[in-house]
Amino acid sequence: MDAMLFNIAGDVPVVTKAWTAGIVVMSVLTSTTIVQPSSTLYNYDLAFKKGQYLRVLYSLFDYGELDHWFLFGVIVMLSQLADVEKTVQKRSQYLWMIFVLSGMIIAMSKWIQPYESLAHVIHKNLLYYKMRVDIQSNADDRFRGLVSPLMLRLLLDVMALSSANSLWSILMTYLPAQLYFFLEQIVSKVYGVDLCQPPNQWMKRFAERPTDAEENENENGNDIENENEYENEHLQE
Repeated sequence: MDAMLFNIAGDVPVVTKAWTAGIVVMSVLTSTTIVQPSSTLYNYDLAFKKGQYLRVLYSLFDYGELDHWFLFGVIVMLSQLADVEKTVQKRSQYLWMIFVLSGMIIAMSKWIQPYESLAHVIHKNLLYYKMRVDIQSNADDRFRGLVSPLMLRLLLDVMALSSANSLWSILMTYLPAQLYFFLEQIVSKVYGVDLCQPPNQWMKRFAERPTDAEENENENGNDIENENEYENEHLQE
């Protein structure tokens, strides 16, 4: 099992590998009761109104108890999230996407209690983003139409409904990723500005932007060059 996990993880990008390592560590801590399992249960009121902020951190790495089903889920997660990270390509962009999705999910949790840990909800949002990108680029022609992965996932979620509250909770696994996809793939292309760039890219673009003094110097330099060319032409005549 250890050799299989090592071979699978060998081709996994850094962010996914680090997140998975944190999930395994959290599972060990809760299984040995070093961290009480009840402390990993996320609730907006407990976390932000009662000041129990560690619930947010624990829930971001909570993927269940350490058992055979947990190991199977980790292997599946490694494969799925590795594909998502490879789709995004840039590490900073992927980290920023996880941060933005987490922020939107936590904001929604003020009104909608998630029926799973934050780790599960973010995982499903990342998968939904990957499916939307595949549909947008027509990269997955084998599963087009009614048998697409997105349609299968929608069907499974509907079958899992047990109450009206479940319907609102399922919305959390689609809406944040859909909003992010809309801003990145639609709005950014229409207006020619990448609204989903990480902060370091915005700072880099701002640093590379010429200042007013530099623009004036360039304009003055162009005016002097034009005057010199004009004088040279008259001298030649």
